[in-house]
Amino acid sequence: MTFSTRQFVTAVALIASAAVLGGCAASGGAGGGSERDIVTTVYQEHAGSSRERVVFPGLDGWRQLDGDNIVVRTRFNDYFLLTLEAACASDLMFSSSLQLAIAQQTRNTLSRFDTVRAGDSSCRIQYIREVDHQAVAEELADRDIDEPFIRLNRDR
Repeated sequence: MTFSTRQFVTAVALIASAAVLGGCAASGGAGGGSERDIVTTVYQEHAGSSRERVVFPGLDGWRQLDGDNIVVRTRFNDYFLLTLEAACASDLMFSSSLQLAIAQQTRNTLSRFDTVRAGDSSCRIQYIREVDHQAVAEELADRDIDEPFIRLNRDR
């Protein structure tokens, strides 16, 4: 099978276009970052200042943002951004079946001394910040990004 110069140039142009478009799609568009990066940034922009501890009636769900950050939802629909020690990032990012287990020193209180377990690793909480979840939900909806949360099993 032989190709003319024109066919060869057309084929190379199509392959190059596919590569560029594929790169944009993987990164969330030109200059937009990946969807995970966008979601993480939106949560961080709508999170308040760090707290030493928060009191809540119980956890209802959670969402992993990236290797350093997860969001937990309480039974009263309060949302908190937990930033974990950087040493745990690879465990969170590459865990195939991440399960949230928070070791609390005091019941119904989440503090910076508590830990989040990811597989065999135990990650200390560095920062706890309350999130304006309504603002997050509106901004993500404007960007057509789903916001899945994993419900916690309350039977434990």
